[in-house]
Amino acid sequence: RSNCRATASGSVPRARAVLVMEERASGEGVVGLRREGRGGPVCLARSGAEGRGMAQRYAPAAIVCDLALPDEDGDDVLLAIGQPGALLVSGAAHEADLTAAAERCHARAMAKPLSLDDVVGAVRAQLGAAS
Repeated sequence: RSNCRATASGSVPRARAVLVMEERASGEGVVGLRREGRGGPVCLARSGAEGRGMAQRYAPAAIVCDLALPDEDGDDVLLAIGQPGALLVSGAAHEADLTAAAERCHARAMAKPLSLDDVVGAVRAQLGAAS
């Protein structure tokens, strides 16, 4: 079940929606992102397919995506969504592999572990670019 709230037009306001694609994202992290970001809706997708659907439905202004999703690579998902500037993260990939994947889909790369401040800063940068 999505925690994104759609307007009467069926979309979440683009200037504020954040999409997090991470199989093991914690509820605490999502709540922290909502609280420390700009207070907009945070959509959580646990797979690439779910993330593509949410991106199409909600047109998020900011995206945080794990490179290793259970059904496909995060860079492939970001390429399909076509939103440059997203944050691509990984705790398993070598730095060179993560950087190459991020360059391929025009994303920003960050290696895990990440602090909430790191993620909030990257999301705020995306939200600023989307306004």
